[in-house]
Formats: sequence, C-alpha cells, structure tokens
Amino acid sequence: MAEPNPFRDPIIPVSEIVASFRSVNPEGRSEVEYEETFVQAVRQTNKRVLQAIDRRLAIRVPDPRDGNPQTGNEAADRLALAILPALQETFKRLTRVMDPSTLTISSSSWSEEILDNLLDIDGYVEQIVLSITLISRSRKLERNEEPILQYYLFSFRGKKIEEQTLEFLMYTFRFSILAFKSFVEGLKPSDLSTDGDPITRKWENFAKQGSSSIDHLDRIIELIQKPLISVVKSDWQEQVKHLGDNLISLLEHLNPSSHRPSRGSETEVYESVITLSEIGMILVRTGIPVVLLCRVFFSKLSRTTNSQPFILTGPAMEMEDERFKEFLIHINDAKRLMNRFVYEIKLAPSRRQKIVTVTNNMIAALLECCTVLEKYLDSLLASKDSRVDHEVVKNARQVLQSWRIMFLRATGNMIEITGSQIPWPANDDYHDIMDGRWEQRERFGVFLLSDDDEPDEEDDQVVVDMGIGEREE
Repeated sequence: MAEPNPFRDPIIPVSEIVASFRSVNPEGRSEVEYEETFVQAVRQTNKRVLQAIDRRLAIRVPDPRDGNPQTGNEAADRLALAILPALQETFKRLTRVMDPSTLTISSSSWSEEILDNLLDIDGYVEQIVLSITLISRSRKLERNEEPILQYYLFSFRGKKIEEQTLEFLMYTFRFSILAFKSFVEGLKPSDLSTDGDPITRKWENFAKQGSSSIDHLDRIIELIQKPLISVVKSDWQEQVKHLGDNLISLLEHLNPSSHRPSRGSETEVYESVITLSEIGMILVRTGIPVVLLCRVFFSKLSRTTNSQPFILTGPAMEMEDERFKEFLIHINDAKRLMNRFVYEIKLAPSRRQKIVTVTNNMIAALLECCTVLEKYLDSLLASKDSRVDHEVVKNARQVLQSWRIMFLRATGNMIEITGSQIPWPANDDYHDIMDGRWEQRERFGVFLLSDDDEPDEEDDQVVVDMGIGEREE
C-alpha cells in the first residue's frame, strides 16, 4: 500500500468528518472516538494548508455570481473584514474551552464544543486559501486583461498580502493546530479536571501558539487596511537593501582574490563571483556609480521627514492619488530595469549591446519618475496654502534636480564607455574602451554598504564625493 501523501491525497472536509461521526451512535460515543476524530480533523486541515501552498493556482475559485469575491481587491477586503477576524475569535474560544483550570462542563459537551471549533477553523482556512488564490491570479493577469493602473496598484499590495498570508498558514497556523493535536492525543476529557503538570504544559503551549496566530492575523489585517503609500514605501525600503546587496556583489566581482576559497579547494572562488577581464573591470567600475545613484533615489522615496524626501508628508503636501498612481507605474518599470542593469554588467564585456539597451530603458523610466515628482513639487511651490512648507519643498526640488544631473552623467559615462555605435559594430572589438581616456577611481561609496545601514544625509555626500563623470584631460 502506498504511503499517505499530504501534498497529493484528496482532502476530506472537516464538515464531512464531523457529520459522519455525529451520525453514528449519537448517544454513546466514547472519549477515544472523540480523540480519533479530533486528530483526523487536524490532519485534514493541515493537508489543506500544505496542498494550498503547493498547488493553489490549480484550485477552482467559486463562481462570483454566488456572492463570492470577483477580484483580488474584493478578496483581500473580505479577508480583513470577515474571515481573518472570525478565525481570531475561534482561536480565542478554543483556547478558553481547552483551559484545564476552567473546565465546568461534561466530557461529551466539552468534546462537542471542540468539534464545533475545529469545524469552523477548517472552513475559515478553506476561505483563506480561496482568497489568496484569487489574489494570486489577479496579480498574474496579463496587463492587457485589465486597466494598467489597476494592474500595478494591486500588484504592489497583492504580493505583500499573499506572502504574509502564506507565511501565516505554513508556519504560525500549522504550529497552532499541531500544538492542539499534541494536547488531545492520548487525553481523556475526564482527566482535565485533575491537577496534572503534563496537561497544563500542553495547554500552555497551545495557548502560546494560538496567541501567536492571533497576533500574526492582526498584522495581516493591518497590512490589508494600510494606505497604499505605506505599503509601497515598505517595498521601496526593500529595494534600498537589495541595491546595497548588489553593490556589494559588484565590488566582489572587482576583487575575486579577496574571497574565501570554496569548500574543498584552496584556489577556487565562489561560483557566483566571475573573474573579470580588464574590460569587464572597467564596465563594472563604471556601472557602480549608476547603481549607487539608484539606491539614493529609492532611499529618498522611502523616507518620511528627514533629509529632503522626494515625496512629502503632512497637511496639504501629500501627492494626489492620480499622480501617485501614475508614479507607481514608472517606478515599478525602473525597479525592474535596475535589477536587469546589474545582471547585465556582471556579464560584461560579452553583453555590451544589452548594457546599452537596458541603460537607455532605465534612463527613460527614471526620467518619467522625475517628471512626475517635479510636477508634484512645483505644484506645492505654487500653492498658497499656509500649511505647505515651501522651504522644505524647495530643498527637495533642488536635491531632485541635482540627482537627475548626476544620474544622467553616470549613465552617459556607462553608454559611452561601451563604445556604443548605431548600428552596433559587427565585430566585438574593444579598442574603444581601452584607449586610456577614463580615470579609474577607487571610491565607490562602500561605507553605504553595512548590513545595518539606514539611508541618511551621507547618501547625497557620497555621490558628490564620487566625482561621477570626471575624465582625465
């Protein structure tokens, strides 16, 4: 007989398990039979979670004509307003029922109340799985299947909701139901009225895990109900860290001999570090200021009140919704192209034409971002509202203009040093970047790259100190 496979075996809804159990000998069910039913119910709910994570895109979403959500946004709202709060209440109720110190009902009544709660939990998990399936599908729609603004807006929020909810199901929730399973296995309800340390410890463990589930659900509800700007700024902060990691990676490519050897070898460096030719070194060195400036841009976006953030907060100074939505489209494109740029320059010099293409596309996307920001800041400067801090706006506008000039200089250097021509040369000859015109600087802002780095005023000074674009005469 084949071993049970929780990822592939059919799921038996807990509602069917409970209905079948209650239909047999309703007046004479034993404590052992209740225990077996509890364990079977937990196993099926656990299986539902595992299969949802493994195959959720294959799950059939109910027909919206039956009152079910039609879009990812509707599904997310329903999670926050109904499903997740109901699951929280069920955990609270189950924890109270199982508390050995407050048991005041008969064994059969206690067992029936436990079954009711397990029935509710499985039902809520099924609804959560269907909701995140719809959210996932909404995020993956082709752009031409719905308005582009709607696609991008939900892509930001939906990804975070999906990740947080799957993390809850896979870890926090499963720890809770497995703690419940540990509590009821081998336990007779009649034993709950006795004073026993093992029983108390098992209950305390379940209560702790249940409390963790309630807290995690609070965080998911808060995420769903957060203003879009808060969700997006969190995403931008992650990009700041990601670009910092990319800078470290590029510096490692410049200094492969400084790496520890791979296991079992005294000479090999890590496989992820490519040994660059002299030409490749020049291209990576020239690309590093571009990545650093991209990091500065995202750190300015994700800030709130300090050091001239590009998007201001406070009365009368927040960006209008439509302008902000337009900005999201361009910054999402820019983010994708920044990551592609790093990938291409790591493979230099064999992909110089692709470096030029992705650099030009990245310039276009970030200039679109700058245009939206400039219009936003200019509208604030023209405002007569006394709540607008015109000095702060003016400073932010000046910093943005300085950043734009430095970015165009750095990316211009990147394109020129590849020897870009139109049409692209038929042969891959490199004399165009080997003529000694370019000064090879040693400073790449490495003091921005510590793990606990927070964006601050140093970002701007580093860019100034780098001497981006200077050439030897």
